[in-house]
Amino acid sequence: MKFSRRMFVAAMASLSLSGNLQLSYARTENSNDQFLDGLEKAHFRYFVQNSDANTGLTMDSSRDDTACSIAAVGFSLSSFAIACERGYISRADARNYVLKTLKTLWSLPQGEGTTGVSGHHGFFYHFLDKKTWTRTWQCELSTIDTALLMAGVLSCSSYFDDKTAEEEQIRDLAKKLFDRVEWDWMFQPDGFIAMGWDPETGKGFHKGRWSHFDEGPILILMAAGSSTHPVPAEAWANYCKNFKTSSDMGKERVDFPYTYGYQYPGCWIDFRGINDAATKKLGFDYFENGKRILMAQHAYALANPMGWRDYGKDCWGLTACDGPGNSKKEFHGKKAEFRGYSMRGGPNGFDDGTIAPTAIAASVPYAPEVIIPTLKKWKENRPEVWGDCGFHDAFNPSWDESKPSGWVDPSYLGIDQGPVIIMLENYRSGFLWNLMKRNDVFLNGLKRSGFSGGWLSEK
Repeated sequence: MKFSRRMFVAAMASLSLSGNLQLSYARTENSNDQFLDGLEKAHFRYFVQNSDANTGLTMDSSRDDTACSIAAVGFSLSSFAIACERGYISRADARNYVLKTLKTLWSLPQGEGTTGVSGHHGFFYHFLDKKTWTRTWQCELSTIDTALLMAGVLSCSSYFDDKTAEEEQIRDLAKKLFDRVEWDWMFQPDGFIAMGWDPETGKGFHKGRWSHFDEGPILILMAAGSSTHPVPAEAWANYCKNFKTSSDMGKERVDFPYTYGYQYPGCWIDFRGINDAATKKLGFDYFENGKRILMAQHAYALANPMGWRDYGKDCWGLTACDGPGNSKKEFHGKKAEFRGYSMRGGPNGFDDGTIAPTAIAASVPYAPEVIIPTLKKWKENRPEVWGDCGFHDAFNPSWDESKPSGWVDPSYLGIDQGPVIIMLENYRSGFLWNLMKRNDVFLNGLKRSGFSGGWLSEK
């Protein structure tokens, strides 16, 4: 799977999506909140600048050669609801964007063809051409990207609850889109959900399965909560069977060394205090598990076993992100491997010295005491990693030691921008977590999968 907020006070600034969307800067109460508010708003600018004016669909990246990313659309939908709630934009502007986007999604062609279609069985292809809005790059019909899209769709269904014609239409389209997804079609005889499907002869369902700890919970729990095409409850139990724990450089945890694995589900689901059979046995919930993974990464940066430049308490954070390029070059007397876009993680995982701001900016709820000071120092001391849409996707101080931050990615990625906005808001107000606690799909999915306790006890 292809697999950056901001420092402003009371003023007005305008950003354009079809030329007329106004973003206002709200007053905040303290220095941290002012900083986080500016951070959140700058990342939101990405979705304003990189969503098509006519369709609402969002680009995968800010590069010219990009395509629409279905997952980025999901993050954009939730981000517009947050921007509305924060007062960055008006409810009318947010509603218009969401309604336009849902209308587009509902109208896109579905079918089993290899070209000229945007999805099949209610799922969507990972990438859509930005001119035709149909499948491009021979990409897969993606279960996880469709799930991230649907999480955004469902968040707008819950948020836009007024009794107006437009908001009723939003709710109606959201229900139709979600109910159309045949999650059970992707559920395989081996008891797992396939990662994808290809229409070309001889390919079909991918051999890859959602069968170990990663970002899969957002997919499986929504699929279990469907009222039209649910997967069996065993899908969650089977997913948990292959969990592997680690205590390397930290406390015991179900290990996945890439932070997006706990960030994506944690955007929409408040895992604090709720448990399933696996976490009851472990003695800690999935929120705590995410914190332990994060702090192991922090310890890894402090230890810096590979000797990368600048690694330490003010330079850390590894996840899937852009990189300086696929090559081997000299670094401190040794040949080091560097990659372009890749999964990066620690303590266990590939590491080429590339730091991803999203790895920690979208993890603020887990460890604000170590993350916020780091983000502030980057903003103050590394101006080259900050741009119009916040922190750039990645930087690598070791790639070019003649520059303050070495290689700096000129681009932003939608699936990295979105989690920053959402998780900053969850830390600041719990907004999206609380919103989704009243969504039946999420509630049913959690309960059918064996979750109980905490806030679920009140539902």
